[in-house]
Amino acid sequence: QVQLSGEQAKVEVKGQTDSLAAWLEVEPTWIEQFESEPWPAPLDLDRLLHEQPWLQSPQLAEAQAVIEAARHNLLLAQSQIRSNIDSFASVQHDAVSGDVITGIQIGAAVPTRDRKQGLIQAAQAECLRTEAEYDLIRRNLASRWARTVAVYRSADILVNRIDQQLLDLARRRLSLAQQAYQQGELDYLELLTAQRSFLAIQQNLLDARLQKVLATVQLENLLVDDEA
Repeated sequence: QVQLSGEQAKVEVKGQTDSLAAWLEVEPTWIEQFESEPWPAPLDLDRLLHEQPWLQSPQLAEAQAVIEAARHNLLLAQSQIRSNIDSFASVQHDAVSGDVITGIQIGAAVPTRDRKQGLIQAAQAECLRTEAEYDLIRRNLASRWARTVAVYRSADILVNRIDQQLLDLARRRLSLAQQAYQQGELDYLELLTAQRSFLAIQQNLLDARLQKVLATVQLENLLVDDEA
């Protein structure tokens, strides 16, 4: 089982390496030459909570740009000038009487449908829609940020507890079990139980570290992922 797990892990590493090489448009051998550290340094969580970097998310910036465009369209609709009064003047000469006739006409349109007001109302509605969309994105990011911080904290506590306490206890228990088995004081099934317990704790440590790494990546990249 251990050998099979090892072979599966090698295949997965090869697949991830090929995927990264294809994305970078390089040869897999170029990536394989670099050594990697799977467990990054802990985050300065207090600083992140104080600075709230998720407010600089590209999603929020894009939504803010849409709001600015909608506001610009509203100002454009409000600034369109339409003449409401028309005037006309004329000067004529009466050849019979010799009089000069001057005429002035003033006309005012009485629109039954003010298209300008319709454009303004549509622009106002678009502003409200974009602002609501921005607020929805902001709330979603704030919620995801809080959940990710909670995941990071939980994984960090679990990693520290296993690494500093449980793993050492399991290792000592396994060593004592091996000694007792060699001295005939413990049967083989009890030895296997101790080995299984040690391996299970090691697996739990790896799972917790992976969860911590994934949360770290999300927090450092402002929650930008495939779903976003």
